[in-house]
Amino acid sequence: TIQADAEMDQAVCDCLYRLLPTLRAEYAQIIWRADLLDEPRDRIAASLGTSLNNIAVRLHRARKVLRFRLEQMCRTCVVHGFLNCG
Repeated sequence: TIQADAEMDQAVCDCLYRLLPTLRAEYAQIIWRADLLDEPRDRIAASLGTSLNNIAVRLHRARKVLRFRLEQMCRTCVVHGFLNCG
């Protein structure tokens, strides 16, 4: 149902926003800018004085760390959704 989907989205967001500051600042910043603010990668690269390839690598590594943290902190698996975050 739409209500259940909205509740699931909110649970995921709650976990994400609590865990993001626990990542290295570089990782948190790249996820924030690229994924949450939807800032173009070329603009991120220019502001950080690096290449698009480097931004892609950083984003990949940051997402991997975030996924690991989410799996550690959330009591249910990624297949069934992130609920009951601890």
